Amino acid sequence: MTYVKSFKPIESDPYILTQLMHGLGVQENFGFGDVLDFKEESQQPALALIVIFPESQKEEETKEADEASRIPIIANHVKFLKQTIDNSCGLIAVLHCILNTVAVESISKP
Repeated sequence: MTYVKSFKPIESDPYILTQLMHGLGVQENFGFGDVLDFKEESQQPALALIVIFPESQKEEETKEADEASRIPIIANHVKFLKQTIDNSCGLIAVLHCILNTVAVESISKP
């Protein structure tokens, strides 16, 4: 029997993502919002963007083959977490948004 690690999926809801971010210690002046149209100007500048789109099984298999042969090019200042647990994409996306923006400087210390 093969054990597969998995998380419960996180709903792509700005309120839920914001609560998660605040639960990780980021100050309350940071939050997520929906972007429904790129043509309209946002009222707030964006520090990060999470893009959600469906993938077919064929696209997933192609992506896995590409990733297996690719050597990551990561600059010293960019934090990158590879998703290795099923359904962890929401958490990984939130962590990328925090770790690669000024939001990381607002994390409260325990």
